[in-house]
This record gives sequence, C-alpha cells and structure tokens, in this order.
Amino acid sequence: MGKTTMAADLSARHDFNVLPFDLTPDHQDLTHRYRTLLHQPGRLILDRCFLSELVYGPLRRGTMR
Repeated sequence: MGKTTMAADLSARHDFNVLPFDLTPDHQDLTHRYRTLLHQPGRLILDRCFLSELVYGPLRRGTMR
C-alpha cells in the first residue's frame, strides 16, 4: 500500500482531512508552510510531506532544509 492510498483509507475510515503536499519550492520557507497547514482544524494527514524533503532534499540539493 502506498502513501496516498493509505492516506485515503485513513480519511475514509477515521474522518481525516488529506492535504496533498508537494515539494516545497526552494524560495518558500518550509517552517512557515508547515505551521500554516498544521493550524487547520480537524485531524490532518499530510500526504507526501516532510519525509519527502528528508529523502529528496539531499538527492536534489545535496542537503535537506
């Protein structure tokens, strides 16, 4: 089961709001982006989020943010 499929399953069964979260552009502040998302009401699932930055940041930029 993939990340998006698991997020959809949790959403359907437990009333989570799924927020697709693509790679943050280099010019955008990552911390601000997460704080804005996490202030939303309800239970949230960030689909493709921080873990993607941890993995793809070093591959794309040589470091993570």
